[in-house]
Amino acid sequence: MKIFPFLTLLLVLSVSAQAQFGFNGKYLFAGDNWQLTPSTGGQEETSDLFDKGWSAGVDYWFRLRNKRIEFLPELNYTQLNNSLAAYANNEAKIYSFFFNTNIYFLDLPGDCDCPTWSKEGPTLKKGLFLQLSPGISYWDMTLGAATEDVNLFADRHLAFSMGAGLGFDLGLSDLITFTPMVNVRYFQKITLDHFDTINAQAGEFVSNAEASPLFLSAGVRLGIRLDH
Repeated sequence: MKIFPFLTLLLVLSVSAQAQFGFNGKYLFAGDNWQLTPSTGGQEETSDLFDKGWSAGVDYWFRLRNKRIEFLPELNYTQLNNSLAAYANNEAKIYSFFFNTNIYFLDLPGDCDCPTWSKEGPTLKKGLFLQLSPGISYWDMTLGAATEDVNLFADRHLAFSMGAGLGFDLGLSDLITFTPMVNVRYFQKITLDHFDTINAQAGEFVSNAEASPLFLSAGVRLGIRLDH
């Protein structure tokens, strides 16, 4: 049922003759978040609760009439985990709405019919943009025991975030645009409600109940214009 909003938006976009939408996928590197130290055979190793992940999103495209500022409201799903064997059962599922705003700062007053590239001009000038992206996310986090198939805790939070990035549009045709991107996203402080419960579990210790997660990501977007 959690995938239903994505399928609903996809259906609405597909039946619109003027639809201009896109799909994106990214690999995420999680910065400092909640520190966890498991005890394994008397040897302790500290790591972030989550250290990597991926995301996928779908967006709808529209723009200002006389300025090269474009808006791409997006529904996004992100999944995080930890690469260390001791944290194999750690997982965060994040459901987000982002209001992406692309600013083509090298061609702000341009009349480009991008991303169809029907006008002449330097590709770098037309294609390079700065993205600002405020958002709201629902975090669904679980921490599993290192050696048992059980969850030590589950925490759920609503959090606001701000993202920024750089992207470069490559017009493959009047129909399709390919856009590599790099992004950073900073979340407001999130406090684990079950902090004491985690620390009461044998062999597990969380050193901080609060964190403001920071993501670095790299990925691509595929834009489609059905009006062409």
